[in-house]
Amino acid sequence: MVVKLQPTYYKNITASTDSLKNGPAILKGMFVNSTSSGTIKIYDSLTHGSGTVVNNTITPAAGAYYPLGDAGLSVGLSVTIGGTLDVTLYFQ
Repeated sequence: MVVKLQPTYYKNITASTDSLKNGPAILKGMFVNSTSSGTIKIYDSLTHGSGTVVNNTITPAAGAYYPLGDAGLSVGLSVTIGGTLDVTLYFQ
C-alpha cells in the first residue's frame, strides 16, 4: 500500500494584510508567536478585506495554537491583521 502524504505549508505574517495562497486550500490552523492586542480575520479571497469571511475577527493569545477545522477554501487564502500580531498560518 502506498500512502500519499499531503504537505502542510506555512507562512509567518506580521503585516496588516497578506495573501497566502491563490486557489483552493485547506486551512489547518495558526500559531500565535506574539501579540499586543492583535486581531486576525481570515478570508476565502485574494483581495484583502473582501470576499467570504472564513473566521471573523479573532483576538488570539500569544503562545497558543488554534486548530481551524480544516476549512476548505475555493478562491484563495488572505488575512487582515489589526494591532500588533506575529502569527504563523498552516494550510494545504
